[in-house]
Amino acid sequence: MTLIDILIGILAVAGVYGVFFLLYVLYAKLSRSFKKKSYHHMVQPEPDKDSNWKPINFSYYRTYIFIKDTDEEYIIRKIKRFLGQDGTDASFEELDNYIDSGLSVDEYIKVNKRDNNDVVDLNTLYEKISEDWDKIFAGENSLQIEVLSILKRESWHILEVKNSTFSDFISLVWWLDDESMKYKQPSAVIAFCQNQRIAMEDFICKIDNDTTNDDFIGSFRNNKNFGIHYPHVHLSKSGNISLSKVREIWFDAKLAKIPFDLVNEEKTPFEIFYKRFSLQAHSST
Repeated sequence: MTLIDILIGILAVAGVYGVFFLLYVLYAKLSRSFKKKSYHHMVQPEPDKDSNWKPINFSYYRTYIFIKDTDEEYIIRKIKRFLGQDGTDASFEELDNYIDSGLSVDEYIKVNKRDNNDVVDLNTLYEKISEDWDKIFAGENSLQIEVLSILKRESWHILEVKNSTFSDFISLVWWLDDESMKYKQPSAVIAFCQNQRIAMEDFICKIDNDTTNDDFIGSFRNNKNFGIHYPHVHLSKSGNISLSKVREIWFDAKLAKIPFDLVNEEKTPFEIFYKRFSLQAHSST
């Protein structure tokens, strides 16, 4: 056998493997594409017209959000702004502007041309913010939040959300995982919802980062996968969970990645932690 024959043989084998490799890449892309079109990634009709719709009674659930690789400052800023969408006082934004500036109180007042008849010191600002938070957690806002910030496990924080609607809860998960220009985005935000009546109705979900962040993927404890089309999350009080035959999440495997035992630990009320953060920021000036 000549050298040319050997080279031809090598090229032929390489060509066969190359064809198989290209076919594999095409299959992976096509299968992913078809999978993404199999359910919630297509724009859904109203939930009660979706043949895969699984209505739930969200009042039966205890609800938690696990957040990885961020800090308390990020969580506080995101939550207070989320609650601020419901009409809380604009002093939240004022506090953000002050903290972001890195200036002393006097410098901040001077730069922003404040005078003695305006917001001239942060004591007044903190008092006002405390009043707003007292109103929020006295029930004037439907969403109540507790944060477990001291007990951290493997860089995780846990939020327990109470008295929330399905749409508000999913919106909060989306909001916490939303990219921010100023602050470090968490590496993972995972929601766990524990049904107090039927264990198999427990579910876990997260934003599907392979799409444009308009969709969630999740799984019930029995490994029935589902999707949530976020733009339609407000259409029904029974949610818009759409079941899927596509298996993208294994419930137990995903649950094993979060410090689930923290749900049974004593929690620090979020408003107390927020005020503690505020005092620390104030004392640093």
